[in-house]
Amino acid sequence: MRCPRSARSRGGLRVDAAYAAYPESIRGLVALFFGLHPAPGLEAHDYAGLRAPALADELRSLGCRTALFHAGWFDYLGMRPIVEAARFDLALDARAIGGESAASFGVPEERAIARALQWVDELPPEQRFALVYLPIAGHHPYAAPRGGPFEGRDEREAWGNALHYADREVARLWRELRARRGSRPLLLAVVGDHGQAFGEHPRNVGHSFFLYEENLRVPLCFAVAGLELPPAEISGVASHVDVLPTLLDLLGAEERAEDMDGRSLLREEDGAALFFADYGLPLIGLREGRWKWVYDLASERSELFDLARDPGETRNLAAVEPERCAAYAQRSQNLWGAQQERLRALGGAPAGR
Repeated sequence: MRCPRSARSRGGLRVDAAYAAYPESIRGLVALFFGLHPAPGLEAHDYAGLRAPALADELRSLGCRTALFHAGWFDYLGMRPIVEAARFDLALDARAIGGESAASFGVPEERAIARALQWVDELPPEQRFALVYLPIAGHHPYAAPRGGPFEGRDEREAWGNALHYADREVARLWRELRARRGSRPLLLAVVGDHGQAFGEHPRNVGHSFFLYEENLRVPLCFAVAGLELPPAEISGVASHVDVLPTLLDLLGAEERAEDMDGRSLLREEDGAALFFADYGLPLIGLREGRWKWVYDLASERSELFDLARDPGETRNLAAVEPERCAAYAQRSQNLWGAQQERLRALGGAPAGR
């Protein structure tokens, strides 16, 4: 998914190297909704009691009514506990939205967007609002209407057509919101929840099992209408946990992100992205500058890639950079151990789980 062209023409930010904190949709929402890294050892339902300030809380404090619309199902893989912990004023999924089914995953994007626009139309004209939209297009089996840019000869092309469909509908949502709100300022954030692998590395199909670029790299942009924000590109590394602090900064409330893991991308500082996977192998890793490091906790084996010279992650440099790998290992293991206890203290799981 890309930043809609109608939004880019009005100014905004595009991030070149954005990463998912976790290469799967459900636990990845912890990073997007709370600005906090999820933690190894905690399942989706463990976040049901999370007491950290959420995106909806922060935007509600700025006078916004908040709503979440999802073209899929909240009951899929444990999404509902995280959605409920996020405390939106209204949260509707395919079951509540109703209408015809789209494949096995939910309703067509058009139907979900129509319901979201209905909610906006029911608000008082001067009411500030925050609308979060989660498409389902792009998930296997990659269902999409005919007329996409690819012939659909294989799964990669079918996925491309599904992303084109989702991108088109998000762009339409943006146009409809601009038409309804006239000259009033609007801010749009577009972010992918994870990547998708098609065999770029051995056994890497789907998105949840590995930490290669195809699993983790996501689109991220912020578009504005009616606000003074010239077009800009951010070439540094960013993470899902940076999305909420950046939104708050764009809204003039960056200080509210003080207890979050991320940072505003409007600030002049180099960033890093940390991530993990535990669907299969227990993996942790980070991206900092040109370096990408991945560590298998079971085999104690490191992979280190220089992405400036090797964007396809084909040459493991761990043997020639042992000190760098050791430093990354210490830094990452300290963070993930502390994060598990921190989330438990915030109600993310019963103590001692």
